[in-house]
Amino acid sequence: MIRSCAIILVGGLMAAACSSVPSYRPAPLQTASGKLGFSVSGIASFTRDEAKVTEEVRAMLEKSCGGEVELQSIVFADATSRGGVPHLAYTAQAECKS
Repeated sequence: MIRSCAIILVGGLMAAACSSVPSYRPAPLQTASGKLGFSVSGIASFTRDEAKVTEEVRAMLEKSCGGEVELQSIVFADATSRGGVPHLAYTAQAECKS
């Protein structure tokens, strides 16, 4: 019983570690100018392409705002796994234009 639970737990952790779907969690915020904005943090898996990730993040923030955004900041950090699989961690903030 304990062995089968351990196998299920390890299998679940391995599946979560290999997920290629980025986990976007936008959070509303009020910008310095008093306008509505959103921030998001996450990890883009299997890439180190900052331009590609920036466009994906911008599209997600535009969806949250319901229109165009002004990207105020985006910060990247290398999150490559110990096995050498490329991942890129990011944090971004944007102001809604509409």
